[in-house]
Amino acid sequence: MKNTISTSTVIVEREVAADVSVLQDHLNFASNSVTVENQTARLVIRAYQTAFAPFRIYQISFGIPHGLEAKTYPLGTAENGLLAHYLPPNTSPLDSYNAISGSITFYEAPSPTRIRGKFHFEAQKFDENQPEIAHIRNGTLEIEVDQAK
Repeated sequence: MKNTISTSTVIVEREVAADVSVLQDHLNFASNSVTVENQTARLVIRAYQTAFAPFRIYQISFGIPHGLEAKTYPLGTAENGLLAHYLPPNTSPLDSYNAISGSITFYEAPSPTRIRGKFHFEAQKFDENQPEIAHIRNGTLEIEVDQAK
């Protein structure tokens, strides 16, 4: 059984933040809600920012293998098992932007209840016929889950 923990959207804000640029569009991403899913082999982090007029949802997500130490890891390589994605509004998850380069630094070993660090990455769509690159810069992770909720 999967263990999913959703962090509070009322008490904690800006758990995940970053500057996102794709072509001429720029977004100051600041999560409204974050979910932490403790799977067998990894933590899956999904951070969402909701915007209105018109309604849309942006997502930055990470797959973090269990057992990582506090240090800097490259993104966009298959060797360490770390995954990073950006999903703009009205986009199929199969067409998300996937990290092709960058890094993530953990200030302490990531756990299901606390993930602290910084990140940046460049990401490209699964569809290689769409060559635009998403630039995710100045990213921060300040996720602390209160399991009593």
